[in-house]
Amino acid sequence: MHGQFGTVGDWQAGNRARVLKWLGEHREEAASVLDALLTKSGLTESREELLDNVTRTLVARISGLIEDDPPDRDLSQQLAEHGMLPDVRLPDAGAFISTTRVP
Repeated sequence: MHGQFGTVGDWQAGNRARVLKWLGEHREEAASVLDALLTKSGLTESREELLDNVTRTLVARISGLIEDDPPDRDLSQQLAEHGMLPDVRLPDAGAFISTTRVP
């Protein structure tokens, strides 16, 4: 489960441009979010490099990774398979969770 980012085709058909536009128009907001994430992280000395990565190179990196991927695949899954997102597995319907109190 990575969240809903649409499909690879959605990214290629317009979401890429929307993200680029938003990042270009909202650099200060992106910086504010980054600052919140860096709090107590020990990475504050890397702030400018991280901000530059997000606002200038992230979109191109995503596009390059998924360039040859099928357009109907979930973008988040493809990014996980390419190592850009963690591959997080949550319990599914096959997992048994007891709600009965054990004496």
